[in-house]
Amino acid sequence: MKKANMHFLTTVRTGLILLACVLVPITMCSQSSTTSLSGTVQDSSGAVLPGAVVTLDNKSNGFHATTQSDAKGQYEFAQLAPGTYEITAQAKDLGEQVKVAQLLVSQPATIAFILSVKSVAETVNVSARRKL
Repeated sequence: MKKANMHFLTTVRTGLILLACVLVPITMCSQSSTTSLSGTVQDSSGAVLPGAVVTLDNKSNGFHATTQSDAKGQYEFAQLAPGTYEITAQAKDLGEQVKVAQLLVSQPATIAFILSVKSVAETVNVSARRKL
């Protein structure tokens, strides 16, 4: 081979190696070690509940987050660390529902809630007096 061709091949090879050194770390960093959680909140008739409050707690690391369901009753928590979470959904005039889930790396979870009318406990004391 001629000296000019050898120099060209060496330059191309060096460029490809440098390109690989830049792209490989970027690709490795893009691999995520997080997960996500989403779902819907409905009432017992199946109607979606916009504005329902959904809270997320991880007792092992102290993480706490709150969101509200959208107009379609959907909620979402993105970029979560894997772990065991307690998820609570509640809406006005309805009872709350609590679920526990193990969220795994790169495995988005979907958890639906169906809320019922909350029970109302009322105590009435009745006493009677006898007329004299």
